[in-house]
Amino acid sequence: MGKNRWKDAQGAEKKYWGKYTPELVKYQKGWFFGELTLSQGFGLQNLSVFLGKTVVEIGCGPCGFISIVGGHKIGLDPLIDFFQGNGLLAPKDSETNYIKSVGEAIPISNEKADIVICYNVLNHVKNPLSVLQEINRILKIGGLFIFQVNAYSWLHNIMKNAKEKIGRGDEAHPFSFTSVGIRKLLRQNGFDIVRGSIRIPINGEDARGRFKRKRTLLFGVAGNLILNFLPFDPFGFSEFKALCRKQAQI
Repeated sequence: MGKNRWKDAQGAEKKYWGKYTPELVKYQKGWFFGELTLSQGFGLQNLSVFLGKTVVEIGCGPCGFISIVGGHKIGLDPLIDFFQGNGLLAPKDSETNYIKSVGEAIPISNEKADIVICYNVLNHVKNPLSVLQEINRILKIGGLFIFQVNAYSWLHNIMKNAKEKIGRGDEAHPFSFTSVGIRKLLRQNGFDIVRGSIRIPINGEDARGRFKRKRTLLFGVAGNLILNFLPFDPFGFSEFKALCRKQAQI
């Protein structure tokens, strides 16, 4: 990705987080808990898995998953200074350390992390492959990788790539992935998928309504009913979530 494209994406992020208010922190913490523990999330029985562990969150934003889990926590984000300067960074405990950093160059030693979280980040970065390689490097063998990214159909990706070439892409999201492509990327970069799911977002009631209206217009009532049985929307998006472990090196 070119330098200017990256600056545009970061500018879009600042614009988005500029609407964020500290009052949302309490709400977000409840949502984070649900994502980690509910069946439509990552299905962890409880948060005891984090206790006593080194937990690294890539792209933590102003209030990430590390705000609700135990252990020694490190939050990485290229906009840490922006969050701090605008009073957006959530209060941290003595076990939390925020570092201004990109995912392509993580300032952490090899095999230091027990758990890495990368949620809704990979489509925002400069180089997705480098980020996954860095996560593999810092994660201990057998360590847990909690991963989420929005997945699109191949048709959507063809259209998006064409728009990117003429400078009309999605400003905040330089990259997009299919569920098949992201599974392949994870496995090629040393991660075993323990539990995975593809679904329309749990907070996406409005999105579902838009998708159904769009389907009806394009395919008629019968086509809409058929498409309701698909795990993704050909013209919308789904969440790809995976609970992974780092493979043992051969």
